[in-house]
Amino acid sequence: MNFRTCVALAPLVISGCVLTCHAVFAEESCVSEKCHATLLKGATVHAVAESCSACHESVDTPHPQKGKKTFKLTQGLPDLCTTCHPAIVDKGHVHFPVAQGMCTACHNPHASNEPKLLTAAGQHVCLPCHPQIADKINDSRVAHPALMTEQACIACHSPHSSNYEDLLLKPVKDTCVTCHDSVIPNNATVLHGPNNDGKCTRCHDPHGSQYDTLLVNQFPSGNYVPYTETAYPLCFGCHQRDMVDYAETSYATNFRDGERNLHYVHVHKSERGRSCKLCHSFHGSPNPELIADTVPFGNWNLPLRFVKTDTGGGCSPGCHKPQHYDRKSPAEGPTWRQLLLLRSDQEGVVGSFDATIQHLPSARNWCLHFGKATPIQAGSGPASPVLCLSGWLHRRPNFYNLKGRLPLPALPIGVTGVNRIGTSGFMTWVVPGD
Repeated sequence: MNFRTCVALAPLVISGCVLTCHAVFAEESCVSEKCHATLLKGATVHAVAESCSACHESVDTPHPQKGKKTFKLTQGLPDLCTTCHPAIVDKGHVHFPVAQGMCTACHNPHASNEPKLLTAAGQHVCLPCHPQIADKINDSRVAHPALMTEQACIACHSPHSSNYEDLLLKPVKDTCVTCHDSVIPNNATVLHGPNNDGKCTRCHDPHGSQYDTLLVNQFPSGNYVPYTETAYPLCFGCHQRDMVDYAETSYATNFRDGERNLHYVHVHKSERGRSCKLCHSFHGSPNPELIADTVPFGNWNLPLRFVKTDTGGGCSPGCHKPQHYDRKSPAEGPTWRQLLLLRSDQEGVVGSFDATIQHLPSARNWCLHFGKATPIQAGSGPASPVLCLSGWLHRRPNFYNLKGRLPLPALPIGVTGVNRIGTSGFMTWVVPGD
């Protein structure tokens, strides 16, 4: 190469060197004391921010120019973000800011002191765009505790997209029972309508409420409540108040003996009306009509032993004799033996036994002796199993108090079945013969 050739190529070489050096200089000097000094300062730095050209490209030189942008994003939003994060928009319902390419409304694309490059902590990311929820939380006497955690809103909602309404992580009921896993009894075969439909929010507000347990309306806390025409607004938001307002009815409730309204008898009292929760298990129950297995009575959980028939039903609460009701034949309800038979059929009886009823004056008990009738003393028991029908509860695995009342004198009767339930081994219901 001669001198003239070298002189001719020199400007091109120098120009190329300048262009190359300018590109390197720009890459290394995006963040400096003079330019974008705080851009990458934060506890969490976006991984791709180490290379500005991953998201930005030059459109003019020199850079910067006053009043003019000389760089642009390599793609529009949200496409730029979903190139690396495709799963955030792959569900049926997409969060409005995400669909509109407003990713930076919630995330800082360079660095942040919050997890996930969020622009603020917890609920404070969401509430500026959801002021009605913010007002509810701030004005509520009871706020959902989940909102006060670090996860806050995303404990229940997906911030990007979801296959469920309201961007929930799961269907409504499944979302709730993720944390509230004990509200529905494990043995429940009957669910309250809202639970059965998966709509917990018909009774509970998921964000905040003026009432305990985030209820959407007032419900009394006590077991005994003076009845007024405005009592139980929560329940009567769905149920008809007629069921407790008329002493006699032929339509307002199925809980009636003939036309005698037994809801009225229990609830419509000026001093000690029975609360709905005294007999009903709100979320679910193993019994028809959501009747509870037991109700609180002092320090004792009083067993109800509810039985439903085609035209009525009955219960044997605690130490009391069985009570029955029948809508068609109020004077001809089932006998205590028939109620026991129905209960045993519901629980699945097995086996066949002979039994003798024996009165124990000292213990004030009637007892059924399976097998040979053997006299027993108060506080002791025979070798064969015994099932007590009234009085106090024997505290041993082979005894369970049925609290039934039997006529004198003692009679031998046939027992067609017995059922054992529970880890204690207590025997529960017997089926007397006719």
